[in-house]
Amino acid sequence: MPTVVLMDSSLSMTRPVSVEGSEEFQRKNLAVHGLTMLFEHMATNYRLEFTSLVAFSSLWELMVPFTRDYNTLQEALNNLEDYDKTCLEAALQGVSNVVQQEWGTSCPCQ
Repeated sequence: MPTVVLMDSSLSMTRPVSVEGSEEFQRKNLAVHGLTMLFEHMATNYRLEFTSLVAFSSLWELMVPFTRDYNTLQEALNNLEDYDKTCLEAALQGVSNVVQQEWGTSCPCQ
């Protein structure tokens, strides 16, 4: 089943998260680390699955179309830029467009 990963690239993701006893991280850093681990898990266990990366803020952008190359997904994730505000509705419309263009309306997608 194809998977779409939706990454918030708004300015709110640059806010710091303090962790006791260590340096400060941004929310974006923690999200990138979590998605890196997800991509590694998928590359190991679900090599034949197609995955796409969509970044969003007030608008959405297709960073990586559906692919099985998890290195490409990781590179795009590391090159993600910060944009303005969060608008989840626009992001979900973007995901709908991406899935319908690639797979049509009858294919279930995560």
